[in-house]
Amino acid sequence: MKICITGVSGFIGAALARTLHAAGHDVTGTTSNVSRAQGLSVPLSALCTMRFESSPKKHFFDGCSAIVYCAHDFAAGAMERNVANTWRMRQAGEEAGVKNQIFVSSHSARADAPSEYGRTKYAIEQEFLAAGYSIIRPGLVIGPGGLFARTAQTLARLPIVPLPAGGLAPVPVIWLDDLLVVLTALLEKSIVGAFNLFLPQEPSQHEFVCTILEAEGRVPRTITLPTSFVVSMSRWLRSCGVGIPQCLARLETIHLNMSKSIHKSQLEYFLPSPLPLKEAITSTCKVLGLNSKSH
Repeated sequence: MKICITGVSGFIGAALARTLHAAGHDVTGTTSNVSRAQGLSVPLSALCTMRFESSPKKHFFDGCSAIVYCAHDFAAGAMERNVANTWRMRQAGEEAGVKNQIFVSSHSARADAPSEYGRTKYAIEQEFLAAGYSIIRPGLVIGPGGLFARTAQTLARLPIVPLPAGGLAPVPVIWLDDLLVVLTALLEKSIVGAFNLFLPQEPSQHEFVCTILEAEGRVPRTITLPTSFVVSMSRWLRSCGVGIPQCLARLETIHLNMSKSIHKSQLEYFLPSPLPLKEAITSTCKVLGLNSKSH
């Protein structure tokens, strides 16, 4: 199969490209980061370097069996740009006759999401579902990159970790390799639908943080941060017309998911035995050089 990955130089895009190439597929991609694309260890049959707000080269999707949308502009205020760019790419794919199109969304995607990221993903989801295409909603992807890597590196520097509501809120997670297995199956079998991909037994935030700290060879030390403080601070900043920091938005999202979760895991439909949390975190921290043996 000839498969195009938008955002092919990103964390998930690059990992998917390696997996599909190893499986014998012809991989093409788009990127706005030329230097990162040049550092890819995957031989792409075609690469379209383009600004995020641009349109792909004419006929770039010709001959493709599928397109996987991993590209996202994380800049503040980029919601309209993200929605418009993904719409242009989807239209170009349709014009090229690509029937299998998969949008990589997020567990945080919902109409009432506190974060712009979650609201953006939700808006794009609606277009894909209305057009009869597929979406996946991964939990936090445990792997040597992306948000997990930044979180693990931040925790490694904190003497004490603050946890809202005692860290009881569930954290949806999935190991990168398990996500790639599911994505490959969706592509090769042309499975259509909306799929929530994270461990069925979601760890609590406390368990998640402590597992990372233990994998880093540290004794977990946490303090409780009142949830009311997080919510009140976010509301006050919004009333002042100030955008809330990403860290507050994430805490607010966790609180919302704890009180009103709307996504239920379907990972076991594809993987009866996904990698457990401890094994996924331990192996990833080792790759990141954060495990106890590297200290």
